[in-house]
Amino acid sequence: MIFLELQKEIERIISDLDQKGILNIDNINTENFFDCLNSSKYYITIHDVQLYRPIYINNLMKEFYGFKNNKLSSLDHIYYLKTMHTSTYATLLESVSFFKNQKEKYLNLTYKLSFQNKEWRIVNGSTRTLFKNKKGKDKYAITVAKDSLENQIYKTDTKSYKHLTKQEKKIAKLLSDGLSRKEISAEIFISQHTVNSHIKNIYKKLEINKVSELIEIVKRYSV
Repeated sequence: MIFLELQKEIERIISDLDQKGILNIDNINTENFFDCLNSSKYYITIHDVQLYRPIYINNLMKEFYGFKNNKLSSLDHIYYLKTMHTSTYATLLESVSFFKNQKEKYLNLTYKLSFQNKEWRIVNGSTRTLFKNKKGKDKYAITVAKDSLENQIYKTDTKSYKHLTKQEKKIAKLLSDGLSRKEISAEIFISQHTVNSHIKNIYKKLEINKVSELIEIVKRYSV
């Protein structure tokens, strides 16, 4: 449902550009074009498909990243890549493949992005071609995105994780790395009984019951 919502917004923007007579490749850098994108309540990025890089972000996307400018230079692109978590680098390859072998109208992806260089957020985005060049090949594409509902869970997990003591965080990390309670006991030179007590407190503070849940929280917090 989330991607359908994003696709509807893409079509609304394209319709708006068309009605205003600025749905033209020559208008990509005009103020009217930018104003139209900035009127959206969603994060928007315009990509140069042939160069495989973003060239413009609307105000909401600029605020999300903490960037100074809406127009992105080649140097900005290097920093832009750093805003993506390594776990979502595969989406870049999916994007390239999508435009090379475009069979579907939309490309729907989920990203983990750096919010103002402070925390990671999950963002859902839908992309489609905006303009083609004179040879009929994709030139520019538009991505419309919004925060995932997972972010609220993430914030809650992170806040709870911060309440763990230094020793509890160390044990949580070792446990998530696959060490047994006996191995943790030997690793940090405390009794297994004490390890069990710490783990009980960790689970209580994080309101979880399984190691798999702990692994996910530690992974989210430690990246």
